[in-house]
Amino acid sequence: MKTNVLVVVDMQPKFKSCTKVTVRKVLERIKQAQKKNFDIIVLRYRNHGSIAKPLLKQLRKTKYSSRLKYRNDGSYQVVQTLQLKQHEPRKFYLCGVNTGACVYDTTLGLRRCYPRAALTVLLDACNDNYREFTKLTRIRKLYPKYVNLTKEDL
Repeated sequence: MKTNVLVVVDMQPKFKSCTKVTVRKVLERIKQAQKKNFDIIVLRYRNHGSIAKPLLKQLRKTKYSSRLKYRNDGSYQVVQTLQLKQHEPRKFYLCGVNTGACVYDTTLGLRRCYPRAALTVLLDACNDNYREFTKLTRIRKLYPKYVNLTKEDL
């Protein structure tokens, strides 16, 4: 089954970049994805605890998958989850924290695993301690047909 997928990356309060503003923006994106019946995959970085409580409360209203990852790139966990569900991604939407590391590496990993799938990074629902968004711009330049950076609704 073809599906759209929202990937929520490392929204754990132990990360400084997981601010109230970022949580609020990611929460909006989760609600939009739930209304449109997207697959939602939540990635959590090892040893950094649970995801932010407001997000968890909203996620429990529908089905979602939560996966633990041990490195910046969470694409393996996303691929594994979709294979278990026997879902083929049409589009990926990514949001979360540590944009210059985890969101970037997961985007690049998904690009390698699903070369024909469209990837959109939801910039308003991302954050980084170092405001590191230049790496995402590089991906956009490398794959202009498949990688999009936006602040628009899903």
